Formats: sequence, C-alpha cells, structure tokens
Amino acid sequence: AVGDAQGGMFINSRRKGNTVLLYKKYIYSKHRAGKKGERWTCSSKWSKKCPAQVLLAQDGSITDVQIVHTHPPPTVNMDVTGKFIKRF
Repeated sequence: AVGDAQGGMFINSRRKGNTVLLYKKYIYSKHRAGKKGERWTCSSKWSKKCPAQVLLAQDGSITDVQIVHTHPPPTVNMDVTGKFIKRF
C-alpha cells in the first residue's frame, strides 16, 4: 500500500504499477488535479459507463463523493510481491 486517505487506501495496481484509490471496495483512478484537489473516477468509468467519483482535498481528506456505481465491486487480492490484483 502506498498510503491511506480518509476511509480509503492508495495501492499500486499490478498491471501498470499506477497508484489507484481503493475506497469502499471500489477502485478509482486519478482523473485530474485542480484547485480544490484531485478528482478520482471509478476504474470502470469507460468499460461500464460508471459515473462514480471521489474528490480528495489537498490534505488527503475526502470532500465530495458520488458512489453510485453501475456494477458490483471487483474482488481485490494481494499477490506475493505485495501488489494488488483486481478480479472480476
């Protein structure tokens, strides 16, 4: 794990090694950073047209959440190297 956010955890993805946010059983990818903080969108935004997103303030606190997903959460496991694996 890279670190943690309020109620969530930053982890490294196995496939590309990118940092993603695991929050309430769902995985979010960093979409963009702005004046109010960072917007993270559901990792299934494109494949499943999922509108869920989380806004993290600069101090790491979660300030805005839309967690209505169009799909059930993925199963997330850790491999022997400590990287997380998403299974569907």
